[in-house]
Amino acid sequence: DMDQWDGSVEYLSRWIQDHGPYDGVYGFSQGVALISHVSQPSVWRDQLGMTQCPWRFAILACGGAARLGCDQPDQVMGVASLHIKGARDVILPESEALQECWDQEQQCSYTHEGGHEIPLGLVHREPGLKMMLKSFLEAQC
Repeated sequence: DMDQWDGSVEYLSRWIQDHGPYDGVYGFSQGVALISHVSQPSVWRDQLGMTQCPWRFAILACGGAARLGCDQPDQVMGVASLHIKGARDVILPESEALQECWDQEQQCSYTHEGGHEIPLGLVHREPGLKMMLKSFLEAQC
């Protein structure tokens, strides 16, 4: 429901004002939609009155609720993103739709074999993800 969505955006905005800005942010499932939404200049600048995006990078896992996140490709510019998706995720198309919102030049993506989850120990079982995550984080420092 849109009232709950708007309430979540307002709550996050207040939290950022009290505790931010941040180097990076992590979101899972609907959190990916919320981060994608707030990361758009039309939201953080025009709606929330911030002078800059509240984070420099985002790690986004198994995105959901794409219709709430953003509705056009390349809406999030200047923020690096790492997208982690599950090959058997029943809402994989949602995650892919949200990924399209992010700057294509500043994103990387990894698909693990599981579903709508980030299994404990995933980075140890999938060395490709471990290498990508390490490289991504080092590039942000």
